[in-house]
Amino acid sequence: MKKVVLSLIALLIFSWAESISVEKSGSEELLIRKIVTNTNLNINYTNGDIENLHNILKKDGAYAIAQRDILDDITKNKPEVANRLIIVSPLQKQYIFLIAHKESDIHGLKDLQGRTVIVGKKGSGSFYTFLSLQNSLNIVCEIFNLPLDEAIRVFKNDKRSVLFYVGNKDKLLYLEPFYRLIPVSQPGLRLESIILNNKEYVTSVMDKFILTTKDKLSMLNKSDLNIILTNLLNYSDRDYLCGFKDNITQIESKAYIYFACAKNIKTTNKKRLKVNIKDIVYDDIEDIVIYPMALKNKNFVGYNTSYLVEKTKLNNAINLFKKELQENPEIKLIIISYGRASEVFYFLNKIYKTFKKAKIPRGAIIKKSIPIKDSCKSDCFYETKIKFKLL
Repeated sequence: MKKVVLSLIALLIFSWAESISVEKSGSEELLIRKIVTNTNLNINYTNGDIENLHNILKKDGAYAIAQRDILDDITKNKPEVANRLIIVSPLQKQYIFLIAHKESDIHGLKDLQGRTVIVGKKGSGSFYTFLSLQNSLNIVCEIFNLPLDEAIRVFKNDKRSVLFYVGNKDKLLYLEPFYRLIPVSQPGLRLESIILNNKEYVTSVMDKFILTTKDKLSMLNKSDLNIILTNLLNYSDRDYLCGFKDNITQIESKAYIYFACAKNIKTTNKKRLKVNIKDIVYDDIEDIVIYPMALKNKNFVGYNTSYLVEKTKLNNAINLFKKELQENPEIKLIIISYGRASEVFYFLNKIYKTFKKAKIPRGAIIKKSIPIKDSCKSDCFYETKIKFKLL
């Protein structure tokens, strides 16, 4: 069975039929179309992640959107193909749920034996993920492949069916009060807690990326690419980037942007704050996440070692800045911090001092640290923009 599924996966990715029909809506590519303005890009609508990868590997597609489990399997089974792929930017998180009718006796994946399961279209990331889980659990069931909107409509009219969902959690908001959302927890998949309509769920989650290939790197229009990436910061899933949903100030799309998410140390009162500040050594903080929003890093192989610096030490992040500043002295840094005002300002001051110690000539602060949400009174998200002097 396992060999059959792996063969099917390989067939889907590398021998995709030329006669695939193109769906005109319901695809993640629509997100890019909405956010990109004044570019030379043509947006093609596809059946999903598998076809996306086929288009950049076998055809003339410049960018593709695909989820992590597909990339993991390619890396494991087709390393020569994985070495051609490069992550341009993280896009969003994909949450995995089973959706059942309230009177259903289904409580998890193992209960799907002999049932009717509605999943995404053939070639979609949802279908790929379900095939993998079905294979690992030896589930025998009837599968219907439908686009999401049609899948929900069919599911509502068939109380014996179950909907398998991989995607943005916000699309589940209107379903949650009327149907049962069943979290999916499987070995090898990361778990994460989310809130839907004031209810907490812990379910499997995986990342979705924008990719290109090494051989197409020099063909890409850097100006177009930069517009895509900076706009992603303005319009994409806020939870993916820094854990907040409120809109931040529009980011200039002409400048190379670095985006830092930093969680501050929590304190309960001013007296404790003074004690903590005295003992804090910020090089030991591991809650810094740096997203370089420009196609400038060429020193990684495949996607596992892409530019994404995740939960790194502050000094490691500084070294990344030093390297990039030599090529692009006009880059800007946007820091999103969380905590009380006094904590945020102290935290930023430590970052500035680290820049100075590393001999990075930081320039004027474009905008002072201000709460992202005006109504915030206690622990808040703060935004700070920094530019650098020419080297």
